[in-house]
Amino acid sequence: MKIYNTDGLILGVGETGPTGPTGPTGTTGTAGAAGATGPTGPTGPTGPTGAVEITWNNVTGTTQAATVNSGYVANNAGLVTITLPATAAVGQGVAISGSGAGGWKLAQNASQLINFLAVVTTTGTGGYIASATRYDCIVVRCIVADTTWVVEQAVGNLDVI
Repeated sequence: MKIYNTDGLILGVGETGPTGPTGPTGTTGTAGAAGATGPTGPTGPTGPTGAVEITWNNVTGTTQAATVNSGYVANNAGLVTITLPATAAVGQGVAISGSGAGGWKLAQNASQLINFLAVVTTTGTGGYIASATRYDCIVVRCIVADTTWVVEQAVGNLDVI
């Protein structure tokens, strides 16, 4: 039998003939069974601690001894003096929001001080931070147990003594 190429020439032994037409596509097979579940991965790191929840108190008198993780609305026509807690663990805080016309003063106990940016209050009972206007606000947090506090947030022009 003689095989001719597309040019009409006889193909010799060992020569490749023309490519035939493509056959029909076969049917898709069924999916295999699901593989086994892999081992559980390692536990991730613990996330950051959330903000401390503050319990708010409306102060209508002129003095208040603060407790940790508490907020105070200074709400008196005269000056409201709020004194830091004598004992506080690192991370505990106190907040004050002004409301009354008299403003507020955050007083300290013996050996305490408050850092406000590059300014530090006088150590002990002579040091304090005070509002300059009615609606000034402050949040302080203890950074050395019982003695050292830092201003985390402040609104207004505060007096640092």
